[in-house]
Amino acid sequence: MKKHPHKQKQTPKPPQTHIEPTLGDLLRELWLGRRYILIGLLFGILCATLLSALATPHYKAQMIIAPARPLQAEQTAAVTKESDARSEAQNLFTRFEATYKGPSVAAILLRDPDILDGLQKDSWFLKSSDAKTPQTAAELSDYINERVQNTPIGETPLRTLSYLHPDPAFAGLFLRRLHDVTDGLIRHAVRYNVNERIAYLQEALGKMPNPDNKRALTDLLLEQERLKMLVSIDQPYAAALIEPPAASARPLWPDYTLVFITFTLSAAMLGFALFWIRNTMALTMQTPNITERRLQKRKKRPARKIRDWVKLDSGNNNDKKPFSASNAAE
Repeated sequence: MKKHPHKQKQTPKPPQTHIEPTLGDLLRELWLGRRYILIGLLFGILCATLLSALATPHYKAQMIIAPARPLQAEQTAAVTKESDARSEAQNLFTRFEATYKGPSVAAILLRDPDILDGLQKDSWFLKSSDAKTPQTAAELSDYINERVQNTPIGETPLRTLSYLHPDPAFAGLFLRRLHDVTDGLIRHAVRYNVNERIAYLQEALGKMPNPDNKRALTDLLLEQERLKMLVSIDQPYAAALIEPPAASARPLWPDYTLVFITFTLSAAMLGFALFWIRNTMALTMQTPNITERRLQKRKKRPARKIRDWVKLDSGNNNDKKPFSASNAAE
């Protein structure tokens, strides 16, 4: 009885592991795609130059404000605690920050012809129609919310208001008018409330028969009269100007260095991405990719070999014979 030969068990082949690309592979790919990268760099430089030529330079105006400490706060500090005076000043300053973005301030600014003329010149690019002058208080309020930046200075109560505009003089003027109108509105609202309280106390004082109550109403009336006098003084009431508006000496937009670096690097990366996509598609469709086509072109070039023919004499004989040992012996 024949014995079947022992069948050796076939060991399963280990699964092929994915080889991670190395730095050398990346450098080789960058070198092979140098034409695409160079074209991308040139395209990026062209786009950056075009943008720099068409962009309208914008200057940045800044002013620093802080909570004002009017005479009303000084009076409060003399009567009550210092913390109460600081709280009153901070409340007024918070009211200022909320008021300058509202439509009430925008409606007053629209009455100023200088403001309207400056807003018409606010265009990001030359010979473009993107300069849309706000026609209503709501549009100007949105414009202020978008263009006027309020930046805190560290942990202090100081704030920096900044604004970009093609005309540096108008940029400073716009911030100054914005501060004056907002502070004036708050002052006017406080004065209106004081006048209402004074009218009420005077009417109640004439109808009050009790001397003790009349004395208390008289003290309240004197306090409101003093407050009315303090509000009427021409000085910052809600926000004090620590540093008046001033425009930068050089335009801050566009940043030419940043524009050229961003466009050139982005275009170079785009060129390399196109090279990589084209190679990947060639591998997927089983066609020679760019690298393989270059190698094939090099193989098709005739190799440089030793000439297999020599001239037999130095005369006028132009016949060419194959080089061999017998010819060499002759």
